[in-house]
Order: sequence, then structure tokens, then C-alpha cells
Amino acid sequence: MVLKDLLERHDVSQRQLAKLTGHSPSWVSRRLSLIGKIDEEVSSLIRMGSLTSRHARALMRLPRGNQMEVARIITTFDLSSRLSDKLIDAYLEAEDADQQQQILDNPEPILWDQAEFYPEPPIDDRLSSYGNDLMLSLVNFLRPVRSLLVQLDDPGIEGLKETEQVIIDPFLKKVFDYTDRLSRLTRQLQIHYKQSN
Repeated sequence: MVLKDLLERHDVSQRQLAKLTGHSPSWVSRRLSLIGKIDEEVSSLIRMGSLTSRHARALMRLPRGNQMEVARIITTFDLSSRLSDKLIDAYLEAEDADQQQQILDNPEPILWDQAEFYPEPPIDDRLSSYGNDLMLSLVNFLRPVRSLLVQLDDPGIEGLKETEQVIIDPFLKKVFDYTDRLSRLTRQLQIHYKQSN
């Protein structure tokens, strides 16, 4: 972004930029190409540090209009560049817009093998029977929560009609109550853990 600014506002050539930065002209050219193909909203995520340049390189394979939707999945799930590539490959290979939307609504099967995401059962010899039951509950809890986070972070939520909001509101209150209780109980578990150490 700094290179682009120097090039456009300060009339510095790409060759001069290469000298200034100590990089080759092709390095400068690749960086300028990258920023030229990235959606403005995605650029702001890069500036904030939510996305890396490796994520950006993967996202520029998509049309600008689709980049932010996929970037939202990458940031929500805190995906590595390898998993981001895997998600984008699947998105580009989708047969139609409906299949692409299914991938955005439910990316977990693409990102993780079901056996990896849902170990059956996640037995660990170091854990007691209760510890293993708790571990299984935690693993089974993660997938729907991640899906819900993706839904709640979707811009479509802004377009909910008042009638829809009234219908959904009691469920949101239940979610809030459960997350509040879950937060208290998990904090309590952390306190017990710290005290035992």
C-alpha cells in the first residue's frame, strides 16, 4: 500500500521503488499487482493485521465481489494460509453460485476431514472418564458455534426485517443466556486449574 501511494501520489517509478526498498523490480511489481487486485474492504483487513499478505495472495484469485465473503470466513475461523487456499480452491471449483454459498455457510467439511474435526471418540488416556466425556462435548460444541459465528458476522444480518427480528429474538436471548453461563463455568474451571498449579 505504501508502494502504491509512492507510485501514484509522489511520481516515483517502479525502478526507483526497487532501489528505495532494496528489493528487485519484479518484487515491487508483484506487490503492486497484489494490491491492485484486492477489494478495498479486504485491504482494510490487511492494514488492521487481520489478514496477512499470503491470505491476500490467495484471495486475489477470486473476483473482487467475492473476496470479502471468503475473507470473513478466513478471519472468523482464523485460518492458516494453507487452509485459506483449500477453501478458495473449493469455492472456485464449485459448480454454481448455490454451491459457493453452501461452502460459505458451512465451510467446516471443506476445511477439516470429519474424522479430524469430530474424533470418534476423542479418547485420551491421560483423562479420566469424566475428562473424556467433557472433551467429547467440547469437540461436538465447536462446529455449530463456528457456523453460528459465520452467520452472525454476515452482512445479511443487517437486512433482517422487523418481523424476522421479532421471531429470532427469543432464540438470541437463549443464546446470550447460555453463553453467559458457559463463560462463568469455563472461567471457574480455569480458576480451579490455576489454583491446582
